[in-house]
Amino acid sequence: MKKFVAIVDPELATGFRLAGIETIEVSTKEKAWEKLRQVFHSSEEEWGLVAINEDFLVDTPDDLEKEMRIRPVPIVIPIPVLKEGKVRGGEEYIAGLVKECIGYYVKLR
Repeated sequence: MKKFVAIVDPELATGFRLAGIETIEVSTKEKAWEKLRQVFHSSEEEWGLVAINEDFLVDTPDDLEKEMRIRPVPIVIPIPVLKEGKVRGGEEYIAGLVKECIGYYVKLR
């Protein structure tokens, strides 16, 4: 059975740990990229799902971004982080992901 890991900042780490999810705590996107590479190249290939702070994926190096797109497993899920009191709704977030994947905006009903 594949496992779930979260690569998150210290503010989110406690919540993931309380939920029983293996957590890798990092404070910079460069450290997050390093840990994500380690997860991808794990000799056991035990990881099935990786949750990572959305902000850590900004300006991702080309080689890592390519690897995330071509690998079927682990699936990388960006976790939106609250910024300055603004919370994006679930529908808005999903619509953004769909637009990124297929290149078109799809209205959800």
